[in-house]
Amino acid sequence: MIKTLFLVTDLSVANGLTTFAMSYLRTMNHEKMRVDFALYHGTQSPYTQEIEKYGGKIFVLPSVKKINQHIRFCKEILEKEQYQIIHDNVQVISVPFMYLAKKQGVSVRILHAHSTRMSEYSIKKIRNRLLFPLLLAQSNVCFACGRKAGKAMYGKKPFIVVPNTISPEDVEYSSFTREKTRKAEAVGGLIVIATVGRATPCKNPIFALNVIKTLKDQGQPVVYWWIGGGPMEEEMRRYIHSNGMEDYVKLLGSRQDMKELYQAADLFFLPSVFEGLPLTGIEAQAYGLPCIVSDSVTKEFVFTDLVRFVNLNAATDAWTDAIHEQMTRISERRSHRNDLMKSQFTSEKAGERLTAIYEKLLKGEKGIV
Repeated sequence: MIKTLFLVTDLSVANGLTTFAMSYLRTMNHEKMRVDFALYHGTQSPYTQEIEKYGGKIFVLPSVKKINQHIRFCKEILEKEQYQIIHDNVQVISVPFMYLAKKQGVSVRILHAHSTRMSEYSIKKIRNRLLFPLLLAQSNVCFACGRKAGKAMYGKKPFIVVPNTISPEDVEYSSFTREKTRKAEAVGGLIVIATVGRATPCKNPIFALNVIKTLKDQGQPVVYWWIGGGPMEEEMRRYIHSNGMEDYVKLLGSRQDMKELYQAADLFFLPSVFEGLPLTGIEAQAYGLPCIVSDSVTKEFVFTDLVRFVNLNAATDAWTDAIHEQMTRISERRSHRNDLMKSQFTSEKAGERLTAIYEKLLKGEKGIV
């Protein structure tokens, strides 16, 4: 049996890193693979029982701010569990763990890039740029969610693309579910525009609110959902209040009924400053949502004809025009499950593919797969 440890920040449902890890875990052969999780923040999660059902253990690491305690705990895990593979999805704060894994002699130490930038905050970006070479030195394999992310993070260093995936079983579209959810959310016949993601600078939330305000000022019958919490949530609330947007903008926070909310929405809006390879964009397409996305986002996530890109620096009118154009497609709504199944983003056999990569790496094979 191959023993692997995933490093992730936490097990929250809204965490893209966790979603990535779980989508691969579910389709692995659990008689062949045992996957444990090491978390940097402990959170209550529906994933806990699922991981344990597959035979995995969950460790919550002490804060790196308590460095002696952190190192001691990490050493205990590595010495006791004797992992063959460490799969680091966190980066930078994982330097102590990856250093200890190398010292312990873990044969495959994977660094996985899930973004095209070190951070969205200037101070953290400087810190991360300084620490990243040190982290890279502790790793012997590089993964990336896409080509753009891999080239941005690793330069000319070889890397293996392991894309984000979702389950085709989760993206069935039901008009009954749609109407039931819309009734529960009291949106009536309004056009629901939705953004799914944490309220952080990279997601461009204030810009998004400004576009929605312009749409409303133009007389469009829209309501806007921001689904996901985050550090900019309070700033968003102030903007909404100062511009009198409470009646048509809803900050829904982190939700566990994402299947229903995707079906209830009419348009997906992602004006991000940067992304790695947006899982939410993959999900939105699979649910048949017309998408309006900034051109700073990689085109690698596109597998349907539903996506319209807009220049990030374009005037607000260019964004509202794109939304108007995509509104004409709302009546064509259907599931794109079959398109998903033909793409690289289906979770079907994803676990088998990752296991095959692991096996090659354990045999000493390197390079781009």
